[in-house]
Amino acid sequence: VRILKRSPDHVRLHAIDELRATASNGSPRAPQLDQAGIARLRQLGMAIASHTKSHPCLPQCSESVIDREVAGSRDALADLLGQPPIAFAYPNGDHDARSRGAVSRAGYALAFGFDHRLSPVPPNDPYAISRVRVNDGASENRVRTIVSGLHPAIHHRRGGS
Repeated sequence: VRILKRSPDHVRLHAIDELRATASNGSPRAPQLDQAGIARLRQLGMAIASHTKSHPCLPQCSESVIDREVAGSRDALADLLGQPPIAFAYPNGDHDARSRGAVSRAGYALAFGFDHRLSPVPPNDPYAISRVRVNDGASENRVRTIVSGLHPAIHHRRGGS
């Protein structure tokens, strides 16, 4: 997975196609939100943001693919929600100048990476806001480590980017 995330997108897509063609079992599927679930989250006050159409690692894509993924995702959510999302989250947190430009051109107001860091308020760049992930199983010690700012060093030491 790590190698494919750093490979050109056409290489990643070819590998996925080969895996699908040669797999002896069907691909595992995690449950996804449907339109009713998204509507319910909005009723509960959650903001719905965009994340591309097919989750490619944008820096590994051609400019036309980046534009299609970013703008297409915004358009699809605008149709679903009745208004366009204002925020974008880069798949895997990976972004470069081309993907940040595509996000800006598509009309998003801000975008989030995933670099395990805390962002200043206000952020230095609205299209490169840092974020961390704390899942529902995180211990109190893990949360303390994340918000202390120590988490990026530990993540990097363990081989993360």
